[in-house]
Amino acid sequence: MRVLRKLTTFYFIGIVFIIMIIIAAVFSFGDVYNSTDKILVFTRKLAERNPGFSSLESFQLNQLVDEIGRIQLRAYFFFSVSLLMVSTGLIYLIYTYKRNKEFNDTYGHQEGDAALRWLSNILSRNVRKIDSASRYGGEEFAITLTESSYNGGIRVAEKI
Repeated sequence: MRVLRKLTTFYFIGIVFIIMIIIAAVFSFGDVYNSTDKILVFTRKLAERNPGFSSLESFQLNQLVDEIGRIQLRAYFFFSVSLLMVSTGLIYLIYTYKRNKEFNDTYGHQEGDAALRWLSNILSRNVRKIDSASRYGGEEFAITLTESSYNGGIRVAEKI
């Protein structure tokens, strides 16, 4: 139960619910995912980088790895991303414009496209030159903040 509480804490460190914005970081872990031993080594290295998380070694592997596929569970992904986010300063804000379909159905696709351009403009104007704003999917937008902090991500999210 203590492990789940810690995973939940790390999971929520990486998430801010401000206008449906989620803070996350995306990294390529290379061959870290190829074996259980490498997962443990990777987790220990993360713990060494972040002294406050030194109790990581007490995590039980079966709570982090799927029994059948022997691949990391979602909780491990969020846990790893949260630690990397803290140690690297890379933050993603993901904004979902939930009313896009409803808007298109009511006002037409030309007006819907104009609304997306308006939203894109707002996002682009509120990031630094070293950051980027992009359309992530149909209704999702992503903002990449480099050299930032958790609080910096919150400030940008609130500003938008």
